[in-house]
Parts: sequence; structure tokens; C-alpha cells
Amino acid sequence: MKRKFLLAVAILLCILFTGAYTMGFIFVKNPEQSPVKTTTVIERTGDDMLNIQLIRHATVLLSTSDLKLLVDPFLAEQGSLPPFALSTPRVKNPLVPLPVNAADLLDVDAILITHYHVDHFDAVAKSMIPKDTLIFCQPADEAALKKDGFQNIVTITTPVDWQGITLSRYDAHHGLGYLEKMMGASSSFVVQSSCGSVFFTGDAVYDDLLERSLNETKPDIVIANGGSARFLFGQPITMGARDIEKIATLLPESSIVVDHMDAVNHCQESRVDLMNYVSEMEFADRLFIPQDGDVLTYQSGFLR
Repeated sequence: MKRKFLLAVAILLCILFTGAYTMGFIFVKNPEQSPVKTTTVIERTGDDMLNIQLIRHATVLLSTSDLKLLVDPFLAEQGSLPPFALSTPRVKNPLVPLPVNAADLLDVDAILITHYHVDHFDAVAKSMIPKDTLIFCQPADEAALKKDGFQNIVTITTPVDWQGITLSRYDAHHGLGYLEKMMGASSSFVVQSSCGSVFFTGDAVYDDLLERSLNETKPDIVIANGGSARFLFGQPITMGARDIEKIATLLPESSIVVDHMDAVNHCQESRVDLMNYVSEMEFADRLFIPQDGDVLTYQSGFLR
């Protein structure tokens, strides 16, 4: 009897240890502390100009037509979250600090959430953002938003006109095969203003579904989530350099901005990797790889 009890305890301890290790709660290290270089948050612009500010990871601030739209707010302090389960390197997230004061990001007219993963809408953002803030989302996330107390939710199924801009949603695959089911629903979104159109891929792999969406919309600007994020098994669940090349080939008139790099532990491709890959390619002059806090301006048909 005693032997069976000890065996049961040993098995339970092994399960607990394996679970804690897998989920990233033990044997992890803190990221190298980066100097905090705080920059200012962009202001609202006029109808003839569109400003895009990369905050960090996939958090982007879009300013157009006297409006500000915050996309995928991920506001946690550097190193405050465990690494993603079943991923390497085993370093706490986020890997880098915010380049702006988080409170300054609350002065927006609406928020767009591409999907409800922690690195696109985290606990800090949920606690800071007023519950009556206008939030646009995919249908799959409406229930979770309501459960978290948000009261002003617009679920995008068909194009939505809002104060002079139009928001449209397209299904996307956040992985292929069994990974698609594991990762859950994800969407791409298009924001159309009088100045131009911006296509947010969200967390998507390059497949026939994404290609059809890009072909249908032919946006002026594509904001592509790169980084080639992946787990210890399976294929990447976001795009890598070769996928960015495919977008550039498919849309020879579009500017391409790549984010979702150098901020969380399971992204395997860095900004430097991408720059090295595309440096000699003919589309390099319309590819932009901003640093955290950088601002890009689209005016008169050009992104600069």
C-alpha cells in the first residue's frame, strides 16, 4: 500500500513538473534589460495623410481622418510573462520594453483586435482600457470581450462604415492542419480611408486564403505579421521572409510593412534576418521594417 502511494505521489510530481516546465514557469530566464527609450505617440492627422506607428510586436497605432485606431494592444512590461508553452528560447516575454507610455495609448477613438491571444490583447491592456471603449473584433472573440466586461463591441462580419473609414474582415489561418485548430480563429482586416487602404494580415500564414484576400483588396499598404513564430513541433504559425517575398510579388504596387518581430520568444526570425534576405531584391525599396516607436507616413501615394 505504501509503495503504491509513493508511486502515485511520484507520478503526480512528474506531471506537475512537466506541466510547469512546458508552460514556461520554471527554468526560464529574464530577457536582457533594454534601455527604455520613450518616444511620443502620434497625433490625429487630416484626410490627406495616414500615419502608422509601430508600438511593439503587432501593436500598431493608425492615425487618419482625424481618428486614431489602436490595433492589438500588448502592453505588458518587459519580462513580466512566461515564454510561450512548447517554444524556445525559454525567455520571459515581452523581450523588449514599450517605447511609449502605455497610458498615452488610451487616447484613441477605437481599438481593433485581430484575435484574442495574449500577445495581441493582454491582461494589462484589458485592465487599462476603459470598458466603454469602442472595440472592433472578429465574431469568434465577441463572447470573450463581453466576459471581460467590455460593453461597446462591434463584431465585423460585413464591411462597417465608421466616421469616414471602412473596416472589412477576412478569414485567416493562424497555422495549417492541426495547428490551425489549436491556434483558433484569426482574421485579417482592411482599413479604408480617403488617403488609402491598409491591410492588417493579423497572425496568418501565407496560403490560398490569404492570397485571395490580398488579391481581392489590392491594398495600398500591407502590415504583415512576420517573425516566423513557431513551437517545438510543426510549421510556423506566422509568416517568414519567403512569405513576405510572395506578398511583394503578388502586389507589385503595394508598400509592405513588417512587424511582429524581436518582441516575443517564439518568433524565430528577426528584423536583421529579414533585412538580409530582401536586401538585394527589387521590392526592397517598398518594404519597411520599422523599429519599435517608429512612425511611417503615407501621403500622395507614397509611404515614407
